[in-house]
Order: sequence, then C-alpha cells, then structure tokens
Amino acid sequence: MLTIIIEHLSAAKVSSIFILLVIYGLLVLARSANMLINSLNIS
Repeated sequence: MLTIIIEHLSAAKVSSIFILLVIYGLLVLARSANMLINSLNIS
C-alpha cells in the first residue's frame, strides 16, 4: 500500500516537473521571439 502511494507521488512529481519545463521553454521561446521582433523593428 505504501509503495503504491510513493509511486503515485513520484509520478505526480515527475509530471509536474515536466509541465514546469514545458512552460519555461515556452517563456524562453516567447522572449527570444520578442527580441527578434524588436531587432527587426530597430533595423
């Protein structure tokens, strides 16, 4: 019983970390796209 709970917790932790990584990647992509658009506007 305890091992099932631990496995469930670790799976939830892994999925939450994966979601955080995806959100972080999207933020970095949006920031780099903003910098590209700004440099194009300047030139």
